[in-house]
Amino acid sequence: MWLVHILLSVLGFAGSNVLDSVLVQHYEKHPVVLMWAQSFFGLLALCALAVVIRVPYHSWALPFFFFGCIVYLGDLLYFRALDCTDVSVSNIAWVFLSVLLTILGVLFLGDTWSLWQGVGILLILLAVAYLSLAHQHVTLSVLFMLAAIAFLYVPYYFFQKVVLLRGYGVLTVVFWAMFGRECMAFLSPWLIPGFRRRIRSLSRRVDRMFFFLCALIIACFMFGVFFGMLAYQQGLLSLVSIASNVQPFFVMALAWLLWRLKPAYASRELFTWQTVRVKLLSFAIVFVGLALLATS
Repeated sequence: MWLVHILLSVLGFAGSNVLDSVLVQHYEKHPVVLMWAQSFFGLLALCALAVVIRVPYHSWALPFFFFGCIVYLGDLLYFRALDCTDVSVSNIAWVFLSVLLTILGVLFLGDTWSLWQGVGILLILLAVAYLSLAHQHVTLSVLFMLAAIAFLYVPYYFFQKVVLLRGYGVLTVVFWAMFGRECMAFLSPWLIPGFRRRIRSLSRRVDRMFFFLCALIIACFMFGVFFGMLAYQQGLLSLVSIASNVQPFFVMALAWLLWRLKPAYASRELFTWQTVRVKLLSFAIVFVGLALLATS
Protein backbone atom coordinates (compact mmCIF):
# COMPACT_ATOMS: atom_id res chain seq x y z
CA MET A 1 0.00 0.00 0.00
CA TRP A 2 2.94 2.34 0.60
CA LEU A 3 3.67 2.38 -3.15
CA VAL A 4 0.18 3.68 -3.94
CA HIS A 5 0.57 6.33 -1.25
CA ILE A 6 3.95 7.61 -2.45
CA LEU A 7 2.72 7.77 -6.05
CA LEU A 8 -0.28 9.80 -4.90
CA SER A 9 2.10 12.03 -2.93
CA VAL A 10 4.30 12.58 -5.98
CA LEU A 11 1.18 13.37 -8.04
CA GLY A 12 0.19 16.06 -5.53
CA PHE A 13 3.61 17.70 -5.47
CA ALA A 14 3.92 17.51 -9.28
CA GLY A 15 0.52 19.14 -9.64
CA SER A 16 1.50 22.02 -7.36
CA ASN A 17 4.76 22.51 -9.32
CA VAL A 18 2.94 22.69 -12.66
CA LEU A 19 0.30 25.09 -11.35
CA ASP A 20 3.02 27.29 -9.82
CA SER A 21 4.52 27.56 -13.29
CA VAL A 22 1.09 28.52 -14.69
CA LEU A 23 0.87 31.42 -12.22
CA VAL A 24 4.35 32.66 -13.11
CA GLN A 25 3.75 32.44 -16.86
CA HIS A 26 0.24 33.94 -17.03
CA TYR A 27 -0.41 36.04 -13.93
CA GLU A 28 2.13 37.39 -11.45
CA LYS A 29 5.89 36.95 -11.75
CA HIS A 30 6.95 38.48 -8.45
CA PRO A 31 7.73 35.62 -6.01
CA VAL A 32 6.84 37.60 -2.87
CA VAL A 33 3.36 38.44 -4.17
CA LEU A 34 2.77 34.85 -5.33
CA MET A 35 3.82 33.43 -1.98
CA TRP A 36 1.59 35.91 -0.15
CA ALA A 37 -1.46 34.94 -2.20
CA GLN A 38 -0.88 31.24 -1.56
CA SER A 39 -0.10 31.74 2.14
CA PHE A 40 -3.62 33.06 2.75
CA PHE A 41 -5.07 29.68 1.78
CA GLY A 42 -2.20 27.82 3.44
CA LEU A 43 -2.85 29.44 6.81
CA LEU A 44 -6.56 28.68 6.54
CA ALA A 45 -5.78 25.02 5.87
CA LEU A 46 -3.26 24.78 8.73
CA CYS A 47 -5.59 26.46 11.22
CA ALA A 48 -8.39 24.06 10.25
CA LEU A 49 -5.97 21.14 10.64
CA ALA A 50 -4.87 22.34 14.07
CA VAL A 51 -8.49 22.51 15.25
CA VAL A 52 -9.44 19.09 13.89
CA ILE A 53 -6.32 17.13 14.88
CA ARG A 54 -5.00 19.26 17.78
CA VAL A 55 -1.37 19.26 16.71
CA PRO A 56 0.85 18.95 19.81
CA TYR A 57 3.53 21.46 20.76
CA HIS A 58 6.95 20.19 21.80
CA SER A 59 10.48 21.54 22.25
CA TRP A 60 11.26 21.23 18.52
CA ALA A 61 8.27 23.32 17.44
CA LEU A 62 10.06 26.69 17.60
CA PRO A 63 13.20 25.54 15.71
CA PHE A 64 11.03 24.05 12.97
CA PHE A 65 9.01 27.26 12.81
CA PHE A 66 12.34 28.99 12.10
CA PHE A 67 13.34 26.36 9.52
CA GLY A 68 10.02 27.00 7.81
CA CYS A 69 10.98 30.66 7.50
CA ILE A 70 14.21 29.61 5.78
CA VAL A 71 12.23 27.32 3.46
CA TYR A 72 10.23 30.42 2.50
CA LEU A 73 13.42 31.94 1.08
CA GLY A 74 13.98 28.76 -0.93
CA ASP A 75 10.43 28.98 -2.28
CA LEU A 76 11.06 32.55 -3.43
CA LEU A 77 14.06 31.34 -5.41
CA TYR A 78 12.02 28.45 -6.77
CA PHE A 79 9.44 30.85 -8.24
CA ARG A 80 12.29 32.81 -9.79
CA ALA A 81 13.62 29.59 -11.31
CA LEU A 82 10.19 28.80 -12.78
CA ASP A 83 10.40 32.07 -14.69
CA CYS A 84 13.79 31.07 -16.14
CA THR A 85 13.44 27.41 -17.09
CA ASP A 86 10.98 24.55 -17.68
CA VAL A 87 9.03 23.32 -14.67
CA SER A 88 10.39 19.77 -15.05
CA VAL A 89 13.98 21.07 -15.13
CA SER A 90 13.38 22.97 -11.88
CA ASN A 91 13.10 19.57 -10.14
CA ILE A 92 16.90 19.40 -10.32
CA ALA A 93 16.79 21.34 -7.05
CA TRP A 94 15.43 18.24 -5.28
CA VAL A 95 18.21 16.17 -6.84
CA PHE A 96 20.82 18.48 -5.30
CA LEU A 97 18.92 18.26 -2.02
CA SER A 98 19.08 14.45 -2.01
CA VAL A 99 22.84 14.50 -2.57
CA LEU A 100 23.41 17.05 0.21
CA LEU A 101 21.28 15.11 2.69
CA THR A 102 23.15 11.91 1.88
CA ILE A 103 26.48 13.60 2.60
CA LEU A 104 25.20 15.10 5.88
CA GLY A 105 23.82 11.73 6.91
CA VAL A 106 27.26 10.17 6.49
CA LEU A 107 29.04 13.01 8.32
CA PHE A 108 26.71 13.53 11.28
CA LEU A 109 24.17 10.71 11.59
CA GLY A 110 26.38 7.69 11.26
CA ASP A 111 25.07 6.63 7.85
CA THR A 112 27.50 4.36 6.04
CA TRP A 113 29.23 5.35 2.82
CA SER A 114 29.64 2.80 0.05
CA LEU A 115 31.11 2.59 -3.42
CA TRP A 116 27.63 2.49 -4.93
CA GLN A 117 26.71 5.76 -3.23
CA GLY A 118 29.74 7.34 -4.86
CA VAL A 119 28.63 5.93 -8.21
CA GLY A 120 25.13 7.29 -7.60
CA ILE A 121 26.40 10.82 -6.93
CA LEU A 122 28.64 10.64 -10.02
CA LEU A 123 25.66 9.60 -12.18
CA ILE A 124 23.57 12.46 -10.81
CA LEU A 125 26.27 15.03 -11.53
CA LEU A 126 26.78 13.64 -15.05
CA ALA A 127 23.03 13.78 -15.70
CA VAL A 128 22.82 17.39 -14.54
CA ALA A 129 25.84 18.30 -16.66
CA TYR A 130 24.28 16.59 -19.70
CA LEU A 131 20.96 18.38 -19.19
CA SER A 132 22.66 21.77 -18.87
CA LEU A 133 24.81 21.24 -21.98
CA ALA A 134 22.17 19.65 -24.22
CA HIS A 135 19.17 21.75 -23.15
CA GLN A 136 19.54 25.29 -24.44
CA HIS A 137 17.45 26.86 -21.66
CA VAL A 138 19.46 25.44 -18.74
CA THR A 139 22.20 27.95 -18.06
CA LEU A 140 24.89 27.97 -15.39
CA SER A 141 23.02 30.69 -13.48
CA VAL A 142 19.88 28.49 -13.41
CA LEU A 143 21.88 25.58 -12.01
CA PHE A 144 23.37 27.81 -9.30
CA MET A 145 19.86 29.01 -8.45
CA LEU A 146 18.58 25.44 -8.16
CA ALA A 147 21.57 24.49 -6.00
CA ALA A 148 20.87 27.49 -3.73
CA ILE A 149 17.25 26.30 -3.33
CA ALA A 150 18.55 22.92 -2.19
CA PHE A 151 20.89 24.53 0.37
CA LEU A 152 18.01 26.55 1.83
CA TYR A 153 15.91 23.39 2.23
CA VAL A 154 18.71 21.38 3.85
CA PRO A 155 18.26 22.59 7.49
CA TYR A 156 14.58 21.62 7.55
CA TYR A 157 15.01 18.16 6.03
CA PHE A 158 18.19 17.35 7.96
CA PHE A 159 16.74 18.21 11.37
CA GLN A 160 13.48 16.55 10.39
CA LYS A 161 15.45 13.31 10.07
CA VAL A 162 17.13 13.96 13.43
CA VAL A 163 13.81 14.52 15.18
CA LEU A 164 12.16 11.49 13.58
CA LEU A 165 15.08 9.33 14.72
CA ARG A 166 14.32 10.50 18.26
CA GLY A 167 10.76 9.21 18.01
CA TYR A 168 8.75 12.39 17.41
CA GLY A 169 5.71 12.25 15.13
CA VAL A 170 5.92 13.31 11.49
CA LEU A 171 2.78 15.47 11.64
CA THR A 172 4.14 17.68 14.41
CA VAL A 173 7.37 18.36 12.55
CA VAL A 174 5.69 19.10 9.22
CA PHE A 175 2.96 21.27 10.74
CA TRP A 176 5.25 23.73 12.54
CA ALA A 177 7.60 24.08 9.59
CA MET A 178 4.70 24.78 7.23
CA PHE A 179 3.20 27.19 9.75
CA GLY A 180 6.49 29.11 9.91
CA ARG A 181 6.70 29.30 6.12
CA GLU A 182 3.12 30.50 5.70
CA CYS A 183 3.43 33.11 8.47
CA MET A 184 6.62 34.46 6.90
CA ALA A 185 5.01 34.57 3.46
CA PHE A 186 1.86 36.30 4.71
CA LEU A 187 3.33 38.86 7.15
CA SER A 188 6.77 39.87 5.82
CA PRO A 189 5.58 41.63 2.60
CA TRP A 190 3.58 44.14 4.65
CA LEU A 191 6.82 45.51 6.11
CA ILE A 192 7.99 46.86 2.73
CA PRO A 193 5.97 49.65 1.05
CA GLY A 194 6.60 48.41 -2.50
CA PHE A 195 5.27 44.95 -1.70
CA ARG A 196 2.26 46.41 0.12
CA ARG A 197 1.30 48.36 -3.02
CA ARG A 198 1.63 45.30 -5.26
CA ILE A 199 -0.50 43.21 -2.91
CA ARG A 200 -3.22 45.85 -2.61
CA SER A 201 -3.39 46.19 -6.39
CA LEU A 202 -3.38 42.42 -6.98
CA SER A 203 -7.16 42.04 -7.08
CA ARG A 204 -7.31 44.65 -9.88
CA ARG A 205 -4.59 42.96 -11.94
CA VAL A 206 -5.77 39.34 -11.84
CA ASP A 207 -9.06 37.50 -12.25
CA ARG A 208 -10.76 34.97 -9.98
CA MET A 209 -8.95 32.11 -11.68
CA PHE A 210 -5.70 33.31 -10.08
CA PHE A 211 -7.05 32.87 -6.57
CA PHE A 212 -8.67 29.57 -7.50
CA LEU A 213 -5.30 28.29 -8.74
CA CYS A 214 -3.61 29.48 -5.52
CA ALA A 215 -6.14 27.52 -3.46
CA LEU A 216 -5.73 24.49 -5.74
CA ILE A 217 -1.94 24.61 -5.36
CA ILE A 218 -2.24 24.52 -1.57
CA ALA A 219 -4.72 21.63 -1.85
CA CYS A 220 -2.31 19.69 -4.10
CA PHE A 221 0.57 20.39 -1.73
CA MET A 222 -1.38 19.25 1.34
CA PHE A 223 -2.48 16.18 -0.62
CA GLY A 224 1.18 15.36 -1.33
CA VAL A 225 2.22 15.90 2.29
CA PHE A 226 -0.58 13.69 3.64
CA PHE A 227 0.08 10.70 1.41
CA GLY A 228 3.83 11.18 1.77
CA MET A 229 3.51 10.79 5.55
CA LEU A 230 1.43 7.63 5.09
CA ALA A 231 4.06 6.19 2.73
CA TYR A 232 6.97 6.85 5.11
CA GLN A 233 5.02 5.33 7.99
CA GLN A 234 4.22 2.12 6.07
CA GLY A 235 7.26 1.52 3.82
CA LEU A 236 11.02 1.29 4.11
CA LEU A 237 12.74 4.64 3.87
CA SER A 238 15.01 3.57 1.01
CA LEU A 239 12.17 2.14 -1.10
CA VAL A 240 9.93 5.15 -0.54
CA SER A 241 12.81 7.46 -1.48
CA ILE A 242 13.37 5.58 -4.74
CA ALA A 243 9.71 5.73 -5.71
CA SER A 244 9.47 9.47 -4.97
CA ASN A 245 12.20 10.18 -7.53
CA VAL A 246 9.74 9.73 -10.40
CA GLN A 247 8.39 13.25 -9.78
CA PRO A 248 10.02 14.87 -12.87
CA PHE A 249 8.24 12.35 -15.09
CA PHE A 250 4.91 13.18 -13.41
CA VAL A 251 5.63 16.88 -13.90
CA MET A 252 6.29 16.42 -17.62
CA ALA A 253 3.13 14.33 -18.04
CA LEU A 254 0.90 16.84 -16.22
CA ALA A 255 2.46 19.78 -18.08
CA TRP A 256 1.84 18.03 -21.42
CA LEU A 257 -1.75 17.21 -20.45
CA LEU A 258 -2.43 20.82 -19.46
CA TRP A 259 -0.82 22.04 -22.68
CA ARG A 260 -3.08 19.77 -24.74
CA LEU A 261 -6.32 20.46 -22.88
CA LYS A 262 -5.94 24.12 -21.86
CA PRO A 263 -3.20 25.77 -23.95
CA ALA A 264 -4.22 29.21 -22.61
CA TYR A 265 -3.09 28.05 -19.13
CA ALA A 266 -0.06 26.02 -20.19
CA SER A 267 2.95 25.94 -17.89
CA ARG A 268 6.48 26.63 -19.13
CA GLU A 269 7.57 23.35 -20.67
CA LEU A 270 9.09 22.71 -24.09
CA PHE A 271 7.83 19.61 -25.89
CA THR A 272 10.03 19.48 -28.96
CA TRP A 273 11.46 16.05 -29.74
CA GLN A 274 15.00 17.15 -28.83
CA THR A 275 14.11 18.66 -25.44
CA VAL A 276 11.88 15.73 -24.44
CA ARG A 277 14.62 13.25 -25.37
CA VAL A 278 17.22 15.18 -23.39
CA LYS A 279 14.98 15.47 -20.33
CA LEU A 280 13.88 11.85 -20.30
CA LEU A 281 17.45 10.57 -20.63
CA SER A 282 18.84 12.89 -17.96
CA PHE A 283 15.97 12.19 -15.53
CA ALA A 284 16.38 8.45 -16.05
CA ILE A 285 20.08 8.70 -15.16
CA VAL A 286 19.19 10.81 -12.12
CA PHE A 287 16.64 8.21 -11.05
CA VAL A 288 19.29 5.47 -11.17
CA GLY A 289 21.72 7.64 -9.22
CA LEU A 290 19.18 8.45 -6.52
CA ALA A 291 18.19 4.80 -6.31
CA LEU A 292 21.83 3.91 -5.61
CA LEU A 293 21.96 6.58 -2.90
CA ALA A 294 18.80 5.29 -1.26
CA THR A 295 19.50 1.55 -1.38
CA SER A 296 23.14 1.81 -0.32
